[in-house]
Amino acid sequence: PKTIFRADERMVWSAYLIDRSNSADLRIVVLKLDPEAPDGQRLVAESDVRPVANGAQLFLRRTRVSTIIDGPGLYTVRYVRGDQIMSEGSFLVGEQPDQG
Repeated sequence: PKTIFRADERMVWSAYLIDRSNSADLRIVVLKLDPEAPDGQRLVAESDVRPVANGAQLFLRRTRVSTIIDGPGLYTVRYVRGDQIMSEGSFLVGEQPDQG
């Protein structure tokens, strides 16, 4: 799977949850590595996840990288239920090449 992107690219990710998603409080959290943040990561996006099928364990999402990031850097995507991390993965967003 691809893990390095430019901000202008489309990305697709999949997440395999450690348990079925029979929960109303499942959400996706996107964090950016940030040494200035108290725990080394800063929250950049968070939203509820609505399963397409009840009991699903696999989620797919298509998005434009620029809609969920805050500049170049290393990002972590987590699917969480309460305090439990159900799935986690990372991707890197590189610098935009000069257009000159």
